[in-house]
Amino acid sequence: MNNKIINKNRIPIAVKLVLILQVCLLLSCNVQNKIKTNKSKSENISENQLYYGINKFNTANLLNPDSNELKEWSMCDSINASSLVNGEDLSLDLRLLLETIVKVYPFSGDKNRFTELDAKNIINASIAKSSTKSKVVLGEILGELLAKWRFASGDRHFQIQGISGLSKFINKSGWRRYLYRLDVTDNEEHAKILNSGCTWSSMSDSIYPKRVSPWLAQYDNENSGIVEALFTVVYGDIKANTLICGTKEIELIPHNANDPTKKKSSLKDEKNYTFENIDGFSWIKIKSFSSRFNTELTAFVNDAKQHLKNKNIVIDLRGNGGGSNRYAYEWIKHLVKDEIILGSAYQRYSSDVLAIRANHLIIDRIKLSTGKPAGQDKNKLEKRIDKLIEQIENAPEQEMKYDGEIAVSGKASSKYNGRVIVLIDHNTASSAENFVFALKALPNSIIVGEPSGGFIEAGEVGVILLPRTGLLWGIPTKRFDFNVINIRTEAVGIPVDFYAPNITKKQIEDLNVMQ
Repeated sequence: MNNKIINKNRIPIAVKLVLILQVCLLLSCNVQNKIKTNKSKSENISENQLYYGINKFNTANLLNPDSNELKEWSMCDSINASSLVNGEDLSLDLRLLLETIVKVYPFSGDKNRFTELDAKNIINASIAKSSTKSKVVLGEILGELLAKWRFASGDRHFQIQGISGLSKFINKSGWRRYLYRLDVTDNEEHAKILNSGCTWSSMSDSIYPKRVSPWLAQYDNENSGIVEALFTVVYGDIKANTLICGTKEIELIPHNANDPTKKKSSLKDEKNYTFENIDGFSWIKIKSFSSRFNTELTAFVNDAKQHLKNKNIVIDLRGNGGGSNRYAYEWIKHLVKDEIILGSAYQRYSSDVLAIRANHLIIDRIKLSTGKPAGQDKNKLEKRIDKLIEQIENAPEQEMKYDGEIAVSGKASSKYNGRVIVLIDHNTASSAENFVFALKALPNSIIVGEPSGGFIEAGEVGVILLPRTGLLWGIPTKRFDFNVINIRTEAVGIPVDFYAPNITKKQIEDLNVMQ
């Protein structure tokens, strides 16, 4: 027969090229995802390497967007929390992290909350632990570091980005969230407790007790129906089962504590914004405020007039991890006539602060150049990077300063007089919480569900890329003091008016508490 014989082992040239590229990539990315540079931050690193040099700008933290090492890093698969890393490399990178925190962190000057000494003690303990071993499990060191940091400061924005499996190590170090109900039934006692301030008797040596802030909410008691009670959130394994409020000791009752390992719902193949108009209710669901959903979020803002046609607006923010504030603030302008003052902002303004903010954009630009998705348009990225670099060249070195009010200016001809029902859970975070605060300022709003994630008192997160381990660390550079409610919410979360984590549409329509 003259038929051609097909060689089943033959591999098409295009496939060969792909395989060769993947092999080369694996060779260039070692198991630690380590960037091939031994340069110290203080050295004048040339422009073809990871950072711009100290002699070019008044900071050593600014990444070089044309760096081959940075492109190599972006193409490597992320390491995970179970990865083994060189202990000495990790300890040197943590020293670099500490140097940067001292310059840019917005809470280290707050003597009643978190000090520079606290930061040094926490990170130096991890440096000592990692430097004594040749190989360490990444999650064991960083999980303990982050748990201690959160217990001391409450700040959840300070974190490593892109490391899978880290949560279990943080939880193992004691950072687990529990919801408690206070065993108090007298309404007069409620007011006294709310005004007295409370601490945990078992944690008197920590800054964390100052963050205990009970709140009054309603819930559906299976025996008594809808009743009022005091609630509080706590992290860690509290040995004592009482809360000290003034001179009174109050017993705590576990109240349907959520599973800390519960995962957020995936956005894959789901719409980010949905709107239904049913029987006098505007049902709105927003899964993320990330700018990568710009088209859908712009539609959300443009649909505001349609939402306001009903006397009841239900906004479901459960699972919304945040993103940009601008969509939420633009939407709420349609509901109010006057300006809403939510609080005040504070920040350091220096070349180091601007550099780590620019790094966030530079990494997005690198991702785009290597074919990976990023949250922003390329042209907008270029303009924002150029603007920040121009500011870095002329930036003064300043300590913390007042950065203006957090406010939303209304543009409605008359205010919206209907009800606004906001659904939140422990995965509602960051800019989604800012939205909740703005809505809570409305006299006709009610917050339903369970306390939010508590990612709200810090923002403007910049990043530093640690050169030996390839860890990308997020550091907030601005702090927010909200005055909408008179309690601290970072790590604790925004309290709800009605505790109902699994509430249904029918229950929302029927509950008398909403009237």
